[in-house]
Amino acid sequence: MESLTERASALSPAKRAVLERLLRHRAGRPAMPPLIHRPDVGPVSLSLDQERLWFLDQIEPGNPAYKVAAAIDLEGRLEATLLERCIQEVVRRHAILRTGFRDEGGRPVQVVTPHCPWAMQQVDLRGLPAAAQQAEAERLAAETAR
Repeated sequence: MESLTERASALSPAKRAVLERLLRHRAGRPAMPPLIHRPDVGPVSLSLDQERLWFLDQIEPGNPAYKVAAAIDLEGRLEATLLERCIQEVVRRHAILRTGFRDEGGRPVQVVTPHCPWAMQQVDLRGLPAAAQQAEAERLAAETAR
């Protein structure tokens, strides 16, 4: 594997000049401050964007228009237990994934759930023909997105 120095020396003079300008520019900027964990302080007011989404949900509860749904087609052997544990760890580390809204005195507030149990749903489609597997996977993905 080439070292960074070898790769930089292989650049054309024009590309090397661009790289040097970028490095000089970055060197003059202060480093980003570290992220600081904010302890849970209880209910917090909603941002304007969150309040707008909350209001729209009050008008039409359960409307999936603001859900972000995705389906991923994986190939190969799946370590389902490991995948589930990894997703649980991401949710544990990022409070925004455990944040919900509740009404407090007529005003919506956001509340972080300390522990949010989640289990991955697994559906075995191997008993279906290949074409039916794809169709059923798409149907299940669409149903879940609702």
